[in-house]
This record gives sequence, C-alpha cells and structure tokens, in this order.
Amino acid sequence: MSEPILLCRTADSLYWAGRYLERAEGLARLVAEHTALLVDLPTSVPLTWEPLLAIPGAGNGFEERYSRPDEASIMQFLLANAETPTSLRWIVARARENLRTVRQVAPRTAWRLLNELATFVEEQADSANAPQSASAYCIRTG
Repeated sequence: MSEPILLCRTADSLYWAGRYLERAEGLARLVAEHTALLVDLPTSVPLTWEPLLAIPGAGNGFEERYSRPDEASIMQFLLANAETPTSLRWIVARARENLRTVRQVAPRTAWRLLNELATFVEEQADSANAPQSASAYCIRTG
C-alpha cells in the first residue's frame, strides 16, 4: 500500500526539481539578456533595472527590503537574496532540496550537476550584485 504513495512523492519531487530548474534558467537568461540590452543602448537612453522587477511576482517585497531600485539592489534581490522566493539563490536551493529527497532514484549525474550549481550559486551570491559580475554569474548559472 505504501508503494503508490512513495511513487507519488518521488514523482512530485522530481517534477518540482525540474520546474525550479526551469525557473532558475529563465531568470538567469532574463537578467543576462537585460544586461546585454543595456550595453547596446545609446548613451542618451537612461539605464534602468526596474523592468526586471515587473517579472510576475518578482517585485513582491522589494520595496520593504531596499530603499531604491538601483542595479545593485535589484541584482541582490533577484539573484542573491536567500529569503526571496523569486531569487535565483532561493530557486536553486529548492531544486536541490527536491532532488536530494529522491537522490536514490535520480541519475547520479543529475544530482552531481545540480549540487555543483547550488554550490556555485551559494559561493558566488555575494558577487552577484556587483554590476560587472551579474551578467557573468547569470551566464554561468543559466
């Protein structure tokens, strides 16, 4: 009787690990592309990072944590904040936790790669909000 429940939990954990990884990839690509777009804009166009907060759900809680929407605070919020459910750091940690719970049935390569990604994201979180590092961080992550 416990086998169907176990299979259901395993499927659920694998599903959510995959969904979180899709979210992480999408967010990393979005930040990297936005950065590339800003580099290509004419100097007469004002640079703004606020459109990244318009991602559905991404702006929730930004105003409570940061005083102004500049590049460093938006990068910190979207990439490195461990408490924000829409940040790259939070998303990758959830993907890792979901895969960890079913590690015995997941391919070893999948666990190893996700564990390396999570370790990289954690180690580089402090440099993710530096203007010159954010794009490279996102390219490596995505």
